[in-house]
Amino acid sequence: MIPVLTKALQDTQNHVTKLEQELQAAKTFETENAILRKRITELQGGLTVKKEENVDSTIALFDTGVGRAKESSELTKIKVELKEEQEKTQHLQTELQELQEENRRLRTEQQKSQQKQGELTGTNDELRANIGALQEKYNNAKMKRKETRREMQELQGKIKSLERLFADAQAQESQPTTMLAKIQTRLQYLPLIPSTTRRLVNGPRLNSNVDILSYLKLAAPKIQWSEKHFFFFPRSISMHCGSNQHYLTCSPVTETIPGTEFVVRSPYECLDGQAREFFTTRAGFATYAGIYKCLRMDEFTPNGMALPTGLPAKSVAYEASLENAKKPKPGFPSQHDLQKMYESGKLKVEFTIFQCIGYNQSLADSLIQYDKNQERGWKRSWEDAVGPQAGPVDSPNNAVKIKKIASPEPPSTKRRKTGGESVEKVAASDPDSDAEDTTSESDED
Repeated sequence: MIPVLTKALQDTQNHVTKLEQELQAAKTFETENAILRKRITELQGGLTVKKEENVDSTIALFDTGVGRAKESSELTKIKVELKEEQEKTQHLQTELQELQEENRRLRTEQQKSQQKQGELTGTNDELRANIGALQEKYNNAKMKRKETRREMQELQGKIKSLERLFADAQAQESQPTTMLAKIQTRLQYLPLIPSTTRRLVNGPRLNSNVDILSYLKLAAPKIQWSEKHFFFFPRSISMHCGSNQHYLTCSPVTETIPGTEFVVRSPYECLDGQAREFFTTRAGFATYAGIYKCLRMDEFTPNGMALPTGLPAKSVAYEASLENAKKPKPGFPSQHDLQKMYESGKLKVEFTIFQCIGYNQSLADSLIQYDKNQERGWKRSWEDAVGPQAGPVDSPNNAVKIKKIASPEPPSTKRRKTGGESVEKVAASDPDSDAEDTTSESDED
């Protein structure tokens, strides 16, 4: 805006200079007009004198009688000169009138120029005032800009500080213990079912070849069983939570093994939100626990998390290698290498909640009845094998012997005593031994 006003001021000054030049020219014309008037007056005076001299000369000639012969020629000459002088006088009068008109025109233009100059002077003063105001505004804006720049620098410093705090908070949030605490808090607020309607029912003994699907087809043949009807993950790290109704499991997350093209897959990858009959492990048995819903914790750990301290990396590594064990692939990392990756945090794990939402009493009754039928069969087999002198089959010693005959591969369980109660160690099965118990025995049998 200031450059535009400055240019307008310069244009105004140039116009004023031009008008001043025109005024000076008008004054010059006026001076020349005065000179011409003086010359015309002198010429008129000379003409009068000459006329008087001619008249006197003519009279003298007439009086003396000399030059009568020349009277006619002199008179003609005088008339010619008089006519020429009259024409010159008329021409000078015409020029005088033109100069007077030009003088009036210049005076009019001078007045207009002076009037315009006054207006332009006022405009010039106004422009100067506007330029001064704008200059003041510009100086104020410049000062504000400096202050704003200083404030921006301060804000940038604060933003960087906040970014560092946010990064630290994110790093803290991403710590395994923090994420696990959030998941456990979520689990504690899940609803429960009445404890009187639920009990754990033992199924088949755990061994390396346990087949829950075949067992269910024998124990509850009325149901068209398939692997999509039940949950059973004996190799996952599993913990009892939520008044011993819900389960929290730790397993590999689906991801590419660093430095390779091989992919480790989560056993729960496509199970989120599904509800099925749930079997856990307890006291060396595959145990029916109820109807459970799979809840993956992607909202807390979308890309998985490092294995928390205290959980066995060996079990997770073994579960990650199961798919390759079925169909070995050249170059697939060994279980030992996978274990090191989980211990270092290069490979991640995920936690999944299995929420108890109901209990299939009909299935539980079928499993109990099938177990009783199996015991009666064991009793007959025992009596046929050792005779009636072996004692009643329902005695503790004989019951143990019957169990050993029915299942020659007893599992090895890891237990610790706490306040007189037997609590299972929170760990997955040892890959080099048979499947082990990984849950609590706090529910009723």
